[in-house]
This record gives sequence, C-alpha cells and structure tokens, in this order.
Amino acid sequence: MTIRPIVLALACTLPVGQALADARINYRSEGDGAEIQAMLIGHGKVRSDSDDTSVIFDAADGTMTVLDHGRRKYTRIGQAEIEQMSAALGTAMREMEQALANVPPEMRAQVQGMMGGALPGVGGEAMVKFENTGRRDSVAGYSCTVYETRVAGRLVSEQCMGGDVISGQLSAADRDTLERAMRGTARMFEDLKAGPLAQFAEITPFKEGMVPLRVTSTVGNRRVTSEFTGVETTSLDPGLFAIPAGYREEKLDLPKR
Repeated sequence: MTIRPIVLALACTLPVGQALADARINYRSEGDGAEIQAMLIGHGKVRSDSDDTSVIFDAADGTMTVLDHGRRKYTRIGQAEIEQMSAALGTAMREMEQALANVPPEMRAQVQGMMGGALPGVGGEAMVKFENTGRRDSVAGYSCTVYETRVAGRLVSEQCMGGDVISGQLSAADRDTLERAMRGTARMFEDLKAGPLAQFAEITPFKEGMVPLRVTSTVGNRRVTSEFTGVETTSLDPGLFAIPAGYREEKLDLPKR
C-alpha cells in the first residue's frame, strides 16, 4: 500500500445542538478517476473519498487509515510507520550509492534516468516537486492559489488551494477537528524533511492551513478535475469513520534492496 496522503479535518465551546453538527465538503468531478469526491468531518475525524480509496484521519491520535475498497483492505499510517519507512529507505539508498560507485558511468547514467535523479547518491533533480506558481484563481466564489506537483519534470497535478472555506462555512467544532488533523499531518511529515524522503514531505494536499478547492490530475492523456461546490451541515453515521467489517489489514510496504 502506498501513501496518498490525502488529509483534512476539525469539539469545542458551542451550544449542544451545534456541537453535534457534522459537515460534508462536496466536490463536482469531471472525468473518471476523481481525485476528490467528498470530505466528511465528524466524530473527531476527517474522511476523504476518491474513487475506490478513502483516507480517515483521526485528529486525536494523529493517524491515517487508508481504505482500499476494491481489495477490501486497510492500512494504518502513523508516526512510527513514517519513521520506519524513512529509516528503511535510508538504508536502501546507502546500499545503492555503494553499488553505483562500482559500475561503469553509462550504467550509472541509466539508473539516474530511470529514477529521475530523485534519490540520495544518484544526483540530478528531485523526482517530486510541489511548487507555488504564484497564480491566483477563484472557485465557487472563493479565492485560491495555484500549486503544481511534478514528478520527474512531468506535471501530474494542479491544486488551487484556499482557506476561506474553512472559516466561512464550517462550525467551530468542525474547524477544530480540521485544524488538529492538519497540525498532526504537518508533524508527521515534518520528520521526513531530514531524511531520504524529504522531497515527499512537500506533497501533502493541505498547505499552510488551506484545503484544495480544485484538483486537476493528469494520467497519460487523460485529465480529471474535482472542484469544490459547497459545504453542507448534516449528521454523519459514526460507521463512516470506522474500518468496514470484513476488511483485512495490509501493512505499509517498506523499501527493499
């Protein structure tokens, strides 16, 4: 199971009737394979749905649970798993660096090309880049900033990030859950910046307290867009934030030699 760390969320001083309110952030999708279909906030957790995958973030313990509905499996990702993966990849990279020191230059160049120069000891440009383009746009009346994600130089995703939706349409309880979830995600990925996964620490879809209002992904010649349409206050079943019955756990794959 790979990390697609998709992350959202928001328990506090409100009258009882409002404190129990949950929220659904809705998106309209164009094309197959939507990056975001809906984001649900309630019961101290946040759930993001996209195609056959859901990600549940627990604001209390700072863990993510990735649900693979097609395979009926789930994977838990927390600080321990992130540290474990970073350490394993660090070992693998040191071994690769030692191995490349003993191969002909043309073979070393071939490995660099295959990996986009993304790994320590291989050289070249970082494989993953998440950049603020400086461009501004508007989605459903909310201002947003356009970011781009490139892999090996190829544009794979464009996100228009905004913050007004958080303060404008969510209850205080949901805002608190979301903010705690985002802080937990930031802490989780912060540790990556000092290790071999540093470049991946920047690809979280929630930057500087903002959420994606529009996401356009490019897969081959196909472009798929998910666009924010609004927030509805509702009552969500606690089961939506739990692991479905019959799902089997799948551990996070660690890098191998």
